[in-house]
Amino acid sequence: MMMMMMMMMMMMMMMMMMMMMMMVMKQTLNIFIEVLNNDNNNNNNKPLSLHTYDLFVSWYIWI
Repeated sequence: MMMMMMMMMMMMMMMMMMMMMMMVMKQTLNIFIEVLNNDNNNNNNKPLSLHTYDLFVSWYIWI
């Protein structure tokens, strides 16, 4: 019985990790897209890129 419980817990943990990874991947993708968009018109949207970079750093630290 204990083994079964342990296995279940492990599975749950794995699932959670996977979900987190997926979320992070999505976030990084969005940030990359935003940065690319900013590169096209980099004259006026400089603060936004900085903000996205801050977001990226915060995510990186959070992992």
